[in-house]
Amino acid sequence: MNFLIEFYDETLPRLTSVAPTEAPVVQETMVSVVINNFPVIQSPGDVIVVVGDFGTSFGSRVSIESSTVEQTFLQFALPAQTKARQQSIKIVPLGYLESRTVSFAFSFSSVSPTVDMTSKTSIMSQGGDVVLVDRKSTRLNSSHL
Repeated sequence: MNFLIEFYDETLPRLTSVAPTEAPVVQETMVSVVINNFPVIQSPGDVIVVVGDFGTSFGSRVSIESSTVEQTFLQFALPAQTKARQQSIKIVPLGYLESRTVSFAFSFSSVSPTVDMTSKTSIMSQGGDVVLVDRKSTRLNSSHL
């Protein structure tokens, strides 16, 4: 008499770490996540990241740091957004039930650069003066100014 026993782990995936959980709208942001009990991911094409309920999905910008039966560590780039808001981010393992998808809230915040210094405090009314402005924001790359 022969018989086959198959084991299926019904423990649902659970996010144990997400960093960061917010970023300015004007820049691409690298996010790192640790997920317990997530399906083993072999290549970036095995998973997609969805931004918003009907938003952008992508897999090419996903980096698999490690993936085992117990724990998966992924990094991915969230694209810059057009406005400040909270978005749902879903990590979807392709070929698995929807119950294997994990999600979290991510806040895209607006940025208000501040002026720290100017080269002049007064100018001629007829024009022709050049004023240099030093603007800084700890949350904004200068390439986006």
